[in-house]
Amino acid sequence: MQKQFNDWFLTYSYGQSGLGLAWQAARCDDFVFKTATDGGFKALMKELHKKLERSKYAHFDLCGEQAAPVVFADYLDGFTDYGVCKVNDKAPAADKDGLSDLAQDQIHIGEWLIKHQRLIISRDKIPGLNSLKIPLFGYALHFTGSEEDSGKFGKDVDNGNIRRVFDFSPAAPDPKKVLWNGYARRNISGYVPYFKIDAEWQQGKYKNCQDENKDANIDGIKTLNHLACEDLWLDKDGKWKGINALAVLKGDIDDLGALFQNGLEQPTFAKMAALSRQVNHFFAIYLPWLCETQYPETYIVFAGGDDFFLLGSWKQLMQLAAELRREFSRYVADNADIHFSAGLSVTKPKIPIHQLAAMGEEALEQAKAYKNKTDGTVKNAVTCFKQTVNWADFERLCLAEGSAEQRLEQLRENYDLSTAYIYGLLRLTDRAADNAKPENALWRSQLYYRTYRMLVNNRRLKDSEQKRRACQVLVTDIGGDIEQFGSAYHIALHTYLYQNRNQN
Repeated sequence: MQKQFNDWFLTYSYGQSGLGLAWQAARCDDFVFKTATDGGFKALMKELHKKLERSKYAHFDLCGEQAAPVVFADYLDGFTDYGVCKVNDKAPAADKDGLSDLAQDQIHIGEWLIKHQRLIISRDKIPGLNSLKIPLFGYALHFTGSEEDSGKFGKDVDNGNIRRVFDFSPAAPDPKKVLWNGYARRNISGYVPYFKIDAEWQQGKYKNCQDENKDANIDGIKTLNHLACEDLWLDKDGKWKGINALAVLKGDIDDLGALFQNGLEQPTFAKMAALSRQVNHFFAIYLPWLCETQYPETYIVFAGGDDFFLLGSWKQLMQLAAELRREFSRYVADNADIHFSAGLSVTKPKIPIHQLAAMGEEALEQAKAYKNKTDGTVKNAVTCFKQTVNWADFERLCLAEGSAEQRLEQLRENYDLSTAYIYGLLRLTDRAADNAKPENALWRSQLYYRTYRMLVNNRRLKDSEQKRRACQVLVTDIGGDIEQFGSAYHIALHTYLYQNRNQN
């Protein structure tokens, strides 16, 4: 099997991707718990993990006795007048559309996972179905709708052509409805946002996306440019406010390997399998359901196993990250040792996907490096606007009732805070968080000075005593939040500024 996998990935991905296996001879007693010192399943898993680590450094068996050639023979002969694939610059385009066969298959998978409900795996292709061009390890893959839509396949079942039929339809909005539809399930479909109401795409917030909507209809999938507009809102004068921005959210469970190796006091094969499935179900079943029912402007690039990669409107993705963390904590019965970290990166929607992924990964790595100064705990954090905080502070900064961002909004309404004044708080926050320079210790005095200068011209405050009290309130509230959160106060400031930016 390992050789077959190696040959497939070398042929179709030119070694850019691969699949490594680890194996170990075992007997029946090795699958149950014995004692802490007498082998059993725990010893078997420890040995398997060692071999899995070794397999990561033995890609394609290039140092083996029957290693594949390190230079692809006749590689350049595969290129024709169609040139290089538009998606993968290592592969030749297969037709006038400028796509390689593998890229075309991947695009079709993205489309068919949303439009269909069943996956059929067969030895040979079945005519009349949506089928992938490239066989997967010797098998043909087909996508089809429900049994009523696609007809019955009794003949191909009887002759052994069809090997598996999987149901990957999404969970129903009703949480009480069972997932069983008569077929074995594989939760791989995820969720993508689409226009559910005819002519919804004609809303004013999408005015900068009109060129993309020539063929829009009730089932049209929203582009990333559409998602970047979803957090715009109309003010009392009928003007759109906010920022056109997309967010990338990547996250995974902290130290999952240690959880599997040490988390079960008396591990067995059954317990390990159950734990693995329960972890996967949260991200592969619950997360897509949560997106469809409560956060519909979220594009699931991947969700399953112990990690997730999402794209969506920036504010909704911040809210989703916080709710997902709360629900995961509830899912693991508030076990403080099981948690995940996440990285949020806000950007413009026209950046290439691979760069968005890199930005999300960088933010996630920053979150993984977090160490709580109060109790010394590590990870279990979120990075947003390049600031890393624990989850409780994240909500206190921008999401919870009475958050720092909400206090700032209330102060703006009460005292007519100017945009320039709030932008100036970004610099003061940096100074307050930087103890390396002695002059930064004057940040509170500078805050008082800038606040009073702004209030001098405030016509709503009629006398100097009112201005003095207003200045004291602003310095106390804003200065208190800067002292409490340090540089992380940037999260509250950016959230406020992005929500209140005027659209041209």
